[in-house]
Amino acid sequence: MLEERIAQLNSSIIELIAVISNYGESKPVSEVPPEIEIEIEAEEPKSESPGTEIDLQDLNKLCLGLVRENPKNKTKIKKIISNFGGELIKDVPVANLADLKIALEAL
Repeated sequence: MLEERIAQLNSSIIELIAVISNYGESKPVSEVPPEIEIEIEAEEPKSESPGTEIDLQDLNKLCLGLVRENPKNKTKIKKIISNFGGELIKDVPVANLADLKIALEAL
């Protein structure tokens, strides 16, 4: 009985070795069936339209330039910024930045 079981295991091992050796020869690893290939699309950053992005540094430079031209503009600039929802330029909501720039350029 034990000898029969050993014989079965040996034949199973021989069959397994044959399957493994044939498996490596049947298809190269680099060949992938077309239905398995996965397409990956890179997402592009979304922007409303080119040139409409307002840079906080540009707004800061604009304010500094206005204050250098006329130091009295400092209080006016602070009031304008507070009207658009912030104590500082960085506190102003992004949706209001374009309007803030227009208001500052009007000074």
